Amino acid sequence: MLPVNYYKNEKLVETLDDFLSGLDLSVADFSVKRNSLTGGKNVVIRDEEKSCSLSKRPGTVLVHDLSIVPTSIYRFYKETTGEKIEVITGGTKLFHETTEIFNAFTSGKDFDFQEWYEDTLYMVNGEDGLFKDNGTSVEDVTPAVLSGYKINSITYRMGRLFVADGSTLYWSELNAPENFDANSLLLVDLEKGSHIIKIDNLFDNIIIFTQRNVHVLRGSSNPDSWELENLNTGRGLIAPKTLINVDQRLVGLSNDGLAVFNGTSFEPFPGWEKVKPIFEQADQETLHKSSSIVWDRKIILSIPSSGSTNNDIHIVYDLDLGIYLPKWEGFEANMYSNFDGKGDTGECRFVSNDGNVYKFSKNVFNDNGTPVEFEAETANIAFVGTEYTKKNKKFRVRAEGQGTLNISYKLDNGIYSTPPKEMELSEALTYDSSIKYDSSLKYDTGIGIQDKKSSNSSQSNYIKYKLSHNEDSDCRIISISQFFKTKKAK
Repeated sequence: MLPVNYYKNEKLVETLDDFLSGLDLSVADFSVKRNSLTGGKNVVIRDEEKSCSLSKRPGTVLVHDLSIVPTSIYRFYKETTGEKIEVITGGTKLFHETTEIFNAFTSGKDFDFQEWYEDTLYMVNGEDGLFKDNGTSVEDVTPAVLSGYKINSITYRMGRLFVADGSTLYWSELNAPENFDANSLLLVDLEKGSHIIKIDNLFDNIIIFTQRNVHVLRGSSNPDSWELENLNTGRGLIAPKTLINVDQRLVGLSNDGLAVFNGTSFEPFPGWEKVKPIFEQADQETLHKSSSIVWDRKIILSIPSSGSTNNDIHIVYDLDLGIYLPKWEGFEANMYSNFDGKGDTGECRFVSNDGNVYKFSKNVFNDNGTPVEFEAETANIAFVGTEYTKKNKKFRVRAEGQGTLNISYKLDNGIYSTPPKEMELSEALTYDSSIKYDSSLKYDTGIGIQDKKSSNSSQSNYIKYKLSHNEDSDCRIISISQFFKTKKAK
């Protein structure tokens, strides 16, 4: 057999500098798009004019310690004064927050859901009737026709207050939220073993969610025009605190994952399969206590991890980029409240079972003192082709920030290298998208990659990276470049 002659020193570079496919756990690492992430935590993706980068999520800051187990948090604005008030209930107490000070007074009840109507906050708890917060106490305003009913949900539409118990929808008289007529009710046709979980308003229609279905009450302000439609969706709502309005659609957690209601159907949220493995690890017994919010143009779905009673895992969807981010963790959010309306500060507050009130802060990189742990796993860089023999030479990471960036790599189907290589971010180079492989190039790390598993210790078909940063400071990953040589047969 004649010897094969080779072209020597053919030098190539593969660069990952576009992460705009986001997290994708739906397929094997070898099958995801090149600009996907295959794992990680506490990451945000920035799509900027000249580059795309990976950064650390905002940290969380303690606002108040109430020393209660909270049951609800609600933010509203008084139309008459423009005053913004946050109400938190729990431990049979109700707290008012106006200027960063909570004033507690005993309510005697715990409440789950509220509705703001003409400067009055109405509340229900699934155990009693209708209550309102009059500013100094909680008043029972249950009308006689609702006496003895366990009202679990509340909303507003066209001058009327709507409430529901497990099977029936009730509504107030026009512009009289505390007056209910004995005939102002509608029995909902429920599936066996099902009950009403939550009601809401969309396009001036009352949307009724059960565990397995969705019903819609349509019509004008005159009840004689109302029609109740059974959509027979086969999918319902399991966690009432996850139901949020996102760009004129209702988004909430169903039994098979996040779903979106557009007025006529309740379908799986786009791309849900990409994060379904995270959802499948949730604690099934407490999943109904999950919560959601829209903040900073991101949907944050907070669910309990296996064995947990707190929502400590957070699935995040970036609405502007249309992608999922690696899961967020390191904080617990059992209920959210968004600051929106008059005097909006852009804040998002949440509470946990320890009784603390927290908020996100974009200028903080710790969770109440504990550094946010950033981690990102890339897709594989492939060197596949029968006419090539691959020889990894160097890699180059372009990043900025403070502290130490830890860099590990994995060859083919192996394990990540240990210990990780360290890169001091203060020494990072300025971003340059035109980097080339040549003898004069200075690598940020100066590290050669060696494949310790092969007799030819420098060959592989794939390589992927894991980057982590566990300090109380920001980091920004701009690009990862892999340099390699080939020998191509004549």
